[in-house]
Amino acid sequence: MSTLEFLLELTMAEVKELTSVVRQLVATTPQRNKQWLQPSEFAQLLGIAPRTLAQWRTDGRFRPISLTLAAVNRRFVARTQ
Repeated sequence: MSTLEFLLELTMAEVKELTSVVRQLVATTPQRNKQWLQPSEFAQLLGIAPRTLAQWRTDGRFRPISLTLAAVNRRFVARTQ
């Protein structure tokens, strides 16, 4: 076996090991594909009570582009623009 073949095998083994680690990380990382949040979830992320969130919403503390209240199910969506 030549030095080049040996280095190639070492590289391939390392790639397989790294691939395994990445797959394990992907499998154990919670996925957040959900775009809409319930008011209670949004309040929890902010560290406030849901009632406080409702009051802030009434007071107009959020910019109109920062979140949208859907007419159905009262859910929030974060807006980046």
